[in-house]
Amino acid sequence: MTTRSKAGIFKLKTYHTSLSLNQHTFSAPALFPSEPKTIREALATPIWKDAMRVEYEALLCNGTWTLVPASPDQKIVGCKWVFKVKVHADGSFERCKARLVAKGFHQTAGIDYTETFSPRMYSMCPSLPNRCIRNDRTGGGNY
Repeated sequence: MTTRSKAGIFKLKTYHTSLSLNQHTFSAPALFPSEPKTIREALATPIWKDAMRVEYEALLCNGTWTLVPASPDQKIVGCKWVFKVKVHADGSFERCKARLVAKGFHQTAGIDYTETFSPRMYSMCPSLPNRCIRNDRTGGGNY
């Protein structure tokens, strides 16, 4: 079988520095909220504060962590907020997304951990978060 790369056919990568919408070019900062650099900037803006609330509620609903007492020989891993403006395929504003991520770069492989886990969830049912929240309120089982 001959692939394109074996035949010497290559497609050049193109990088876009601005968004094109209806043959007009707009720069992203003029259309969308700016991504905050610090937690104080995010908390001062209602749209980012709401995005943080949604992420935190999802983490609690999914049972992402369990609080346990720390022992003196364990290294505590901190966390930080990461902010991103999401856009639709046509370049229009979709939403502001906030993620709470662990500062895993403070750990040493083989000492602090032996394996990694990176969960990915692809929901076929868009009402799953609503079910989770509704289930949490009624005291039912976990999803």
